[in-house]
Amino acid sequence: MEEENKVEEIKTEDAPVVEPQPVPVVEEPAVEPAPVTSEPVTVAPPELPKIEEEHVEPEKPKKKKSNEFIIVLLILAIGFFPAWFFWMGGDVLLGFKKEEPKQEEKKEEKKEEKKEEKKEESKIVTLKEEDIKDYEPIINNVLYIRLDKDAVTANSLTNQEILFFGIIGTYNWTDKKTVSRTEIENNIVKKLGNIEYKDEDYICDMDKRVLLHYNVDKGEYTVDETHGHGSRVLRTYKYLQSAEKDETKGIITIKYKILFGSFDDMIGPGLLLYANEKDALNEENKIFSDTLENIGVTKEEKAKEVYEEHKDEIPTLTIIFEKDASGNFVFKSLA
Repeated sequence: MEEENKVEEIKTEDAPVVEPQPVPVVEEPAVEPAPVTSEPVTVAPPELPKIEEEHVEPEKPKKKKSNEFIIVLLILAIGFFPAWFFWMGGDVLLGFKKEEPKQEEKKEEKKEEKKEEKKEESKIVTLKEEDIKDYEPIINNVLYIRLDKDAVTANSLTNQEILFFGIIGTYNWTDKKTVSRTEIENNIVKKLGNIEYKDEDYICDMDKRVLLHYNVDKGEYTVDETHGHGSRVLRTYKYLQSAEKDETKGIITIKYKILFGSFDDMIGPGLLLYANEKDALNEENKIFSDTLENIGVTKEEKAKEVYEEHKDEIPTLTIIFEKDASGNFVFKSLA
């Protein structure tokens, strides 16, 4: 140690000679070893000097925010554009809506509409009973066809029903037992228009036997004399509710309330009345029944009294006629 601590003498001419001094040796105190324990020893980390961090604010994402703002504006613009477009008249340009006329044009249009309405109204004519007398035979034919049905239309008629319209009233059992095909065809056209049908034997609806035979070679219908009776006859008492002719459309509409008599009413001594055809056909649910002696007045007069008492129970029947190509009003429907 001493050799290591020797200071080399520096010889200079002017400097005084300094004797080297021994370097004191500092003995380090002995450190006793820490007792060994089973518990872990926690060694506190050395305390470091606190360094004050400079607070630096993060940069604001200016570009991102501005992009979001632009997107919001675009969404709003897209949402409000259709409303603005239609408000500004775009629907008119695209043809979704007709451009509304000006006030003056509206007034003119209203005047024209009123004129048209008056014209239309003037073409509906109210008919009286004498005006529809020519249609009563057809109505009676239809009522007979409707005996077991709820409604009748010209298009729903069977071939036998069409023949009925042509045959009824054309023959008798004494001096007119033969009817030409042409006469029957003319009756059909007059009542039903140019409707399709075929000539064939006419069958009685009561006993389902042949009533008139059709001869193809002669083109005529002949009564079967062995049959013994004609078609069933149903008496009706009709009470007109209204009758109108629409000259614009070529339609006549007639509304009736009708009392029906039974077959016996035509040949019997009394008066039987029903509110509809089915009851009259089946002779049930009669609303009046009495003998002529007890009635004391004509059947028509008594039927009128019964009608006034029961008219709310009697259904209204609507019969429609339509003008065809030849100008005739032909049957279309009854319900």
